[in-house]
Order: sequence, then structure tokens, then C-alpha cells
Amino acid sequence: DVAGVADAPTLDVADASGNEDSAIALDIDAGLTDSSETLTVTISGVPDGATLSAGTDNGDGTWTLSSGDLEGLTITPVDDFSGSFDLGVTAQSADGENVATTSGSITVDVAGVADAPTLDVAGASGNEDSAIALDIDAGLTDSSEVLTVTISGVPAGATLSAGTDNGDGIWTLSSGDLDGLTITPADDFSGSFDLGVTAQSADGEDVAVTT
Repeated sequence: DVAGVADAPTLDVADASGNEDSAIALDIDAGLTDSSETLTVTISGVPDGATLSAGTDNGDGTWTLSSGDLEGLTITPVDDFSGSFDLGVTAQSADGENVATTSGSITVDVAGVADAPTLDVAGASGNEDSAIALDIDAGLTDSSEVLTVTISGVPAGATLSAGTDNGDGIWTLSSGDLDGLTITPADDFSGSFDLGVTAQSADGEDVAVTT
């Protein structure tokens, strides 16, 4: 009797990158050196909430795949995730009860993509020489991002009750500045003027705006 001895499979992997909220291609090539054997591939370190486009989820951060699952394989991280994580990849060949393995690792980099913030505004009115309430509501759809609000067209001599005066008719505010925000026009002014309001969300270097 000649007992089968599994030959170590081939395995080539490459690091991967893509954008937040997108499927990211995984470059994994595994093969048998003895075609009479059976090949399986295990991917470990899959983050909670992330999914592969093929294979079986074992429920513990590992997925089991066949060689046919590798073509076009992608990973989709959980919504709004940006950053990096490492995957372990193990190819296993089996000859009867005898097995052999080859292992590698993949670093997946996920670039942040800003989601457009929400913005609701309403017209305002008040009396000369008085503070006039501004109804501006801005918010993030991804709480990991940073929100800023810009108000433009502020007339000369007018002041807002919060925020930073950039000196050019433009003020920059945080979301916390919006609660109770007022504008006080220059003394003795009556009439009307238009303000522009822009909400900007930032995820790293990527930004999105709503006006």
C-alpha cells in the first residue's frame, strides 16, 4: 500500500485597496501541484460586518472557499468603515487524510469617502437693532466624519452670535454653534439680505458639501 502524501499548494496574494462603502477586489491565486488532490482556501481576520462575495462564512471571522470562488473575489467592509485591516489566507491541499498548507497575508486599505451632510434652512425675520434667530439644522449621515458649516453673504457690520468671522463676509461654524444662532445687523439697518449656507462633511482628506 502506498499512502497518499499531500503536496503543498501554490499561493500568491497581493495587498488590496479601495473606497469606503465599496466592494474591494482581492487578488488571491491558489493551485494544486498534484491534480489528484483537493484544494480549499481559508481566509481569516474578516472584520465584523464585512462580507466576501463567495465562499462560506464560518461565523468566527473565517471564510472557507474553493478554488472556483477565488476568481472575481471581493470583500465589502461594514458601512462607513475606513482604515486598514489584515487578512490571513491559507491554501490547503488534501490527499486522503494527509494535508499540506501554504499561507500568506493581505493588508486591505479602505480610503474614507465623505457622505453628504443633511441641511435644512428657513427664512428669517426680525426688527431693526435686534438679534434675529437663524433656523439652520445641519447633521452628519456618518458619525465618524467631521462637520463644518459656512455662512456667506454676512453684511458689513453684522455679527453672528457664534462661530468664527473670517473677515470677508464669511463665518465658519461647528454643529454646536447652530443651536440658538442669531445674526445682529449693523445699527439702524432695515431691509433684506441673503445668506448662503454650506454644510461640509470631511472623512480624512475627502469632503462632501450640501448647500
